Amino acid sequence: MPASTSRNPSANLRVGNNAVGSKATPTLKQELPSTIAELRAEVRNIAQHVSQIEEKITIDMLNDIRGDLQQRVFNIKAALGEPLLTSVNGNDMGGQNSNVKKVKQPQKTLTMTNKTPFWNETTQVYQLDFGGRVTQESAKNFQIEYNSEQVMQFGRIENGSYTLDFKSPFSCIQAFSIALASITQRLK
Repeated sequence: MPASTSRNPSANLRVGNNAVGSKATPTLKQELPSTIAELRAEVRNIAQHVSQIEEKITIDMLNDIRGDLQQRVFNIKAALGEPLLTSVNGNDMGGQNSNVKKVKQPQKTLTMTNKTPFWNETTQVYQLDFGGRVTQESAKNFQIEYNSEQVMQFGRIENGSYTLDFKSPFSCIQAFSIALASITQRLK
């Protein structure tokens, strides 16, 4: 008996006799070919979906690998106020594709300046007023202003020790990064 008849013979097979009735021949019912066709169609449909998912995963993985650098370039260009190159479908192309258009995006660029030191006649040096927070003069001391308001100050308090004060729009990490960059620049 075929393997398909071992599960439920009455559901899958019909037994037909020859004219004499001496020989029984199992034959498939009429519904089974349509069921097989439906199963094959379903298998084809599933295979097509799997293929589409595999393609999407491959594309997403490639975009993630390239996207990290592209996203950094995008963020840097946005921070610098440069026009962004965007493909027709909206993905940042970084100027690598001939089918790109320039898109001018609204920029929210903050302009900050170093506070200008004043000349002290008695000591004959330029100074900044740190409000008593900085106790030693140093080329590493600085203050940053935004909209004529002091938003960050960094200065030396003793050998190898510094103080850092900041407020919005700086985050702690941003202020620390600027201070660290200032120290390393001046140590060179």
